[in-house]
Amino acid sequence: MFHSSKFQPRINPVYNDSPAGQIDRAQDLRASITLNRTKVKELGNSDLVCWKQGIPTNTVTVRQLEYGEMDMWQQLANTSLVDDAIIADDYKVALSDISVYLTDDIDIFRGTLWYPSCRVSTFALNIGDPDALIERTYTLTNENEMIFQNDNKYVIYLAHTSVGGAINFTIGQGAYDFYPLPVEDPDNSGNYFLRCYRYRSSDSTNTLLVEGTGYTYDDGLYQIDVADSTLGDVFTWVYTSDYYVSGSNPFTPNTGDLCAIKADECTIYLESSTTVSKLQSVSFDCNFDRLDIKEIGTTDVVAFGARDIVTTASLGQIVESWTVDEVLRGVAGLGYGKLNVREYQDDMVLKIKVYTDNTKATFKMGYRLNNLSPTSIDDGDTIDDYATRNITLEGDYVLVTSNEATLDA
Repeated sequence: MFHSSKFQPRINPVYNDSPAGQIDRAQDLRASITLNRTKVKELGNSDLVCWKQGIPTNTVTVRQLEYGEMDMWQQLANTSLVDDAIIADDYKVALSDISVYLTDDIDIFRGTLWYPSCRVSTFALNIGDPDALIERTYTLTNENEMIFQNDNKYVIYLAHTSVGGAINFTIGQGAYDFYPLPVEDPDNSGNYFLRCYRYRSSDSTNTLLVEGTGYTYDDGLYQIDVADSTLGDVFTWVYTSDYYVSGSNPFTPNTGDLCAIKADECTIYLESSTTVSKLQSVSFDCNFDRLDIKEIGTTDVVAFGARDIVTTASLGQIVESWTVDEVLRGVAGLGYGKLNVREYQDDMVLKIKVYTDNTKATFKMGYRLNNLSPTSIDDGDTIDDYATRNITLEGDYVLVTSNEATLDA
């Protein structure tokens, strides 16, 4: 059996030579796969004629504690770790692999779950109550889950940066002597690699290379050859092996970053600088109306995109005053005597600033939602309790940044 302490997730961005990393502070990771198989029957026959296989659909959900680091946001967007600002549009065509390395209760490594080419379909932030730990949730979609075990139990990523011209190197020797040897794909005789992408920094293109034309591999000499390349090209080969990279571990506990961030370690602003008080809950989600295109004649998804991006924010209050409503009406601080919901304004801005502790002396990162419009208001009270009010706003823009000046711009 695999205890949560030995369930070790990693993320490998597919494009742009974006650095891989382990998924820290994950609280839950699960996948839900629909195989999309069609039962075929016919008139005059009481028996099943056959099953036809469709392209599976898979949803991978990762719930993670907020800890003030940008890594996961950057990796899912396939950007550099020095990129301190990500917007929702950055996730439209980005691809990432999720790998989960599994060790059993007697410390024997058993295998890897591999979810290739995941795209973001939803991400969310939730501050559930004034005592809550802040949580992020990412919902990803792809078309496959693979379980690697026995001689193929480790998924390995090998990257090579070109100095220009032809490329020739041997896995297990020289600069790659700490890499394990590829093991043949049990489903595809003679194939040793799951995938190879080339990132060309000179024009920022990503190209999927096919063995035999884009590169060649000698399985007797463990040698990779690329006929030609450009200075700065980065090639990433993915394969399986019965060992991991020597001297490395798929997952090492991260004791250097914050363990988590609580609700009292953030500040909520509506519009430019109005601090919202007495809030009991704050959440937002960003949903992508994905258009991931299939084509006749292949079982692959051949193009990725999003027709629309919709953000929804929710502000929950115990009613003591109508500060949020005053902001939405555009009369905050004016002592205005009437708040008519028909007059509430559009193009609101919601900001969530996250700090290292509740002194709020050191900014860690923040979230900004633009173009918000109030869409619903729920009032309620129950016996022996206090009145509540939940305001929902909808927009189309999210910024995630570790730069406070960018957040406030």
